[in-house]
Amino acid sequence: MLNQLTQPSSKTVTAPNPATSLMAEWKEVPTVDVKHWGDMLESTSCSYRQFPYWVKAYEAENHKARFFYCGSKDQPTAFAAIVEVGTYPFRFGLIDRGPFFFEPENTDIAARLADLVELLKKEDYVFVRFTQGQEVIFEEVRALKNIEQMEPYPFCRDSRNSLLIEQKADDAETIQSFSETARQDIRRAMRFNYEIRSSDTDADFETAWQMFEKLALKKGFLLSPRPKKFWREVFKLGSQENRAELHLCSDQGELNAAQLYVRDGAICEVTLAALDQEVLGKKPSPAALMFFTGMRFGYEYGCGHFNIGGPGDSKRNNHLFEFKRKFKPTLHVAPEPLCLVLAPRRYQLWMKVILRGWRAWRARFGKRRAKQLNQITSAKTDKLNNL
Repeated sequence: MLNQLTQPSSKTVTAPNPATSLMAEWKEVPTVDVKHWGDMLESTSCSYRQFPYWVKAYEAENHKARFFYCGSKDQPTAFAAIVEVGTYPFRFGLIDRGPFFFEPENTDIAARLADLVELLKKEDYVFVRFTQGQEVIFEEVRALKNIEQMEPYPFCRDSRNSLLIEQKADDAETIQSFSETARQDIRRAMRFNYEIRSSDTDADFETAWQMFEKLALKKGFLLSPRPKKFWREVFKLGSQENRAELHLCSDQGELNAAQLYVRDGAICEVTLAALDQEVLGKKPSPAALMFFTGMRFGYEYGCGHFNIGGPGDSKRNNHLFEFKRKFKPTLHVAPEPLCLVLAPRRYQLWMKVILRGWRAWRARFGKRRAKQLNQITSAKTDKLNNL
């Protein structure tokens, strides 16, 4: 018996490789290196919602932008941009369209996600919300322990619906892929010789914002769940990197349309758009030509697809969707977000008390608030019409 206990084992024990452990570790990106990661992601299929210019814009809403990477700075394995919301005891993390893995087929995704979960626990998040980026990564996130398919933070949200237009190498070939109605609209606007120019100035952003707001008030829809200061930062930071661009359309110096685009390395998206029908009168609409101009802005930087946004509410008289259909887009619907629960007790308190209370308040005072907003809207509309 003594011999059995003292006999050396035949099993070989391999010491951990310090270099391998270091490559697997998630590290926070220093502030001075943040721009470098935007350039790194440019040549990938990573969504713009993981790009620093987009995530840092949330700081205008008193959130915190944080960036982490796995591997080395020059040969990274993965990258994760996190919008940090709140503070203890209710600190949340939002990872939209991420994390991004550079070569998922050559990576132990499950192991790297397990390392990321440990990091998130150390940062003391109550939960972290994920939305789908790379499908294979999202499915691995779905397999994590303590994951739920639900929306725990119904704020800072983006539409799950996208209408994507595939771009061609040639302008004429791209136009030919549209419906005849869209082609006619573009030709009419081109013959009218509208001036369409790009801008990166704050003054032009202010002018365009008035147009965006005026249209939303007139049509009775929410311009954006995000405030003006967020979009100002997106425009400011993105235009410095040629990843956001504002287009303005004028006729004889009079502005009649504006569109704001953002992009990553694969998709360009129109995020805000407005047309001033009162200024246009009976002139041909430049809307289709503006869309086409935005598409080619994105294609210039390698974007093979253009996102014209979701189809909207099919139950309403949706003229906007009818307009979008002219470009023969393909509808893509992302799955529901996933919620990784990291502090169960605080998570339950958030979901069952705080969030439920907020929803009850919204239901109770929603009609009263809507009436107040209608009154404010009428006053603002009168003011804007007098500008």
